[in-house]
Amino acid sequence: MEEEVNKFLSELKDGGIESAFIRKDGVKIHSTITLDENTSNLIVSLSNTVEAIMKKVKDKNNEMEVSTEKGYFIVIPIGDFYLCGITEDREKKKMLREYAKKIAEII
Repeated sequence: MEEEVNKFLSELKDGGIESAFIRKDGVKIHSTITLDENTSNLIVSLSNTVEAIMKKVKDKNNEMEVSTEKGYFIVIPIGDFYLCGITEDREKKKMLREYAKKIAEII
């Protein structure tokens, strides 16, 4: 699985999306983004908080997005993992979602 995820993340990078694949316990599996342990843990903590809120209101978290002046930071839950992506182009979110589906098929 790890080799295939690495390949997918490299393809995302070639397509203009920096990305990371992180386990829900904060362990970085692979990343094209420079992430230290604290950053991975912060992403996981924020994502877990959003998921807990969604469960409380009986909804489901399909993805989390943070918009900035320079672009978008997207986190997509996939089983026991999170696929994170950074892009300047809103249209590239679709590409990230497509790769999330591909990754979901192999895990």
